[in-house]
Amino acid sequence: MDVLIWTAMGPRGLSQPFIAPSNQAINQHIYLKECVKKRLMPYISAKYTNYVFWPDQASSHYATTVVEHLRKEGIHFVEKVDNPANLPEARPVEDFWAALKGMVYAKGWHAENVQQLVNRIKYCLRNINPKLVQRLGEATKKKIDKIRRNGVVESK
Repeated sequence: MDVLIWTAMGPRGLSQPFIAPSNQAINQHIYLKECVKKRLMPYISAKYTNYVFWPDQASSHYATTVVEHLRKEGIHFVEKVDNPANLPEARPVEDFWAALKGMVYAKGWHAENVQQLVNRIKYCLRNINPKLVQRLGEATKKKIDKIRRNGVVESK
């Protein structure tokens, strides 16, 4: 049993999460309404003046309606052409997801149903160490600079 989770993260914490059943397609309209308008924009407005939003390369994240809205609202974001595919070592959010998954399933916990899983995820998000989120958010620039200097090092 799986769910889809979207949240923005940065040195100043997390946005409100969007959690949907894994069988729900997150198309451009849902992404724009639920993630960008309801969560990303209030998060940025409340916490940042100097930022760059770095979405992953999901097609809904770069749909024309989404990109047009981001530009219209003055949201600074990584353009798709500049967004490297398959570079998880540069994305702090990958480390965040791993930490959250570890919290959710700690001590062999498992959900009996989707609602139980959603409740557990929300609980873990409320209780995640803010210093972890801060550290991961702050690490982004350092990771990008290291990759810029040394290139991508493939692990085997």
